[in-house]
Amino acid sequence: MTDQAAELPELTLEAFVEQATRSVLAAQQRLDRAGPLARPIAPGQELVYALPRAAFTIDSAIIMDKKRVRFTRRRRQSTLSHRLGFSLVAVPEPPIPPTGSPVLELVEPAFLLSRREEEQLLSLLVDSLRDPDGWWIIDEATTRDLRSKHSRLTRRIRRLANRLEHELMVFFRLTRGRFLVVRVQGMGKRGEKGKRDSLFVVTPDKDPKVTIYTFPKDPFSDTVSYRPFHDLAVIVRRWLRNELIEHRSPWRPSDSLGFEALDGFVQSLSRAYDSNLRLLASQEDEALLPSYFDLNDVEAQLSFSVETSNGQISFRERFQAEEIDAGVAAHVGAGAATSRVTLHAERRQGRPALAVHLDRIEFLPRGATRQALLDQVLAFKDQIAQRIDPAHEQRYLDLLTNAELQRGAVVFRSLQVRKVGEELIVIWPGRLGDRPRDFVFSYERVGDRIDHITKIMALEEDLDNITIDLKSFGAFHRFFAAVRLWRDRGAA
Repeated sequence: MTDQAAELPELTLEAFVEQATRSVLAAQQRLDRAGPLARPIAPGQELVYALPRAAFTIDSAIIMDKKRVRFTRRRRQSTLSHRLGFSLVAVPEPPIPPTGSPVLELVEPAFLLSRREEEQLLSLLVDSLRDPDGWWIIDEATTRDLRSKHSRLTRRIRRLANRLEHELMVFFRLTRGRFLVVRVQGMGKRGEKGKRDSLFVVTPDKDPKVTIYTFPKDPFSDTVSYRPFHDLAVIVRRWLRNELIEHRSPWRPSDSLGFEALDGFVQSLSRAYDSNLRLLASQEDEALLPSYFDLNDVEAQLSFSVETSNGQISFRERFQAEEIDAGVAAHVGAGAATSRVTLHAERRQGRPALAVHLDRIEFLPRGATRQALLDQVLAFKDQIAQRIDPAHEQRYLDLLTNAELQRGAVVFRSLQVRKVGEELIVIWPGRLGDRPRDFVFSYERVGDRIDHITKIMALEEDLDNITIDLKSFGAFHRFFAAVRLWRDRGAA
């Protein structure tokens, strides 16, 4: 049984679930009262009817009203796209009702740290920056001796350490014992490099523990080494290939950045699940062969977007689904990137529980959204190959159209800022002779077109000699701003 939202009046999520369940129970009771067939049969052989299974699915738009959740017909884009599915399955005994609060968890990539790990790493970073021997700077004109010869620089790094606040930081696990830490200042305008940002690689088990790549008003250059971004791309590629175990963390939404709306959806579904199971567990059936039902295959998907307005991150302003159905190819509009939270029911030690999974992260697209972005890149492959290396254009065309290499392509997607098209950085795998090498480029996307293609690294270039300038850093800056939004995800 499938109900489309366009055919339904406005209801609360709880009301829909309860009405669907009660309709199945009423139908079962009518069947039970139908009695045996007209022909007489022996006592104890009465024939009764049963509904073995009844499934429900609803596609709808979600409206948040003071943290209440309602669904309505899809008549405008400024809503959240929602799909809810569940089924009732006949069982011999009443189901066990839930006890306590539902278990709400996020499943995230292993390279994102837990809140506790972030706090420990930040403490180590601050202590190391306050120690003159705890850090050094990566720059072609800088050596370790520069620290002791320039006390002004040491004082500046100490002042920076005193300004490092958790809410401005983003953290990544690069490899075993290595972490990338970024202090993200503001949402940024084009060309606003790390004159306000700071970029560190922390190695707790080595000395010096901190490598500084850039910090506000650094005196050395207007470029940043590409090395830390490459290391981040490598671990993201492993995640896309399902080589990394994802970790779970408790779901504790923050009221900053508007995530109370998402929390309202989660709690509304939790209440619906809880009340529906209690309704099923309390039903009384006086039929000769009683029929009971249990909830099964409970899953909900909430697709939503995030954008910025006047430099402020907004969860509520624009909600635009890029994936209408898992079986339908995603379209990539000019709006903000889409994320999806999936909730499903499961049994833990015989008891029902809800699990919340962050199914896709908008700053690191995968699935149909990632494929749509790659398809857009391929539509402009000639311009990209020409911009990277005009003398070897065919080599890059061959790499871009290689289906096997496409599976290893990594896309960093930035938050869209007013008057600036959405910027993306693409790290594409290739080969130079018998050696695996990447080539890297960025571009600006507006609707179905891409523009401002910028080469960051070609195949022949040595990774440790590649630097990115102020303009190219802008896309990375807004990528880190998107990560910062998710860092305040309320996970413990």
